[in-house]
Amino acid sequence: MRSAEQRVLRRVRREEKLRLIAEDDWEQLAKVLTARCMHGLAEATTADGSAPCDVAYHSAWLAPGASAQWRCSGGSAALSALFFPVAGGVQRLAEGRGCIAGRYTARSEGALVLVGANRTGRNDIRVDLHIDHT
Repeated sequence: MRSAEQRVLRRVRREEKLRLIAEDDWEQLAKVLTARCMHGLAEATTADGSAPCDVAYHSAWLAPGASAQWRCSGGSAALSALFFPVAGGVQRLAEGRGCIAGRYTARSEGALVLVGANRTGRNDIRVDLHIDHT
């Protein structure tokens, strides 16, 4: 292999270390982050979601057969309820604005993640996320 080709291959490998993913492209995110990582990320970055452009997260780890009742409310904030199974991928449980709620029973181990994104630029929106294990 020529040295120019080797330089190009090294550059490509280096560039692959940085991947930009749209903020609500959960399928792409699930390809690069495990369920445990998503759970840890959500717990580590939990915020109240009240400031402009804030994103609030809440997460619970569910064992197979475990149920959780969840609720997201946040005025005009974008709300998502997601399940990231250990096997990979993501299940979109619900998305919307205002209020979304439901109950989820895990078929496999994974992370139930609630997301509220205040993308309005207004300070008067507060995002509340709740998960109750049953």
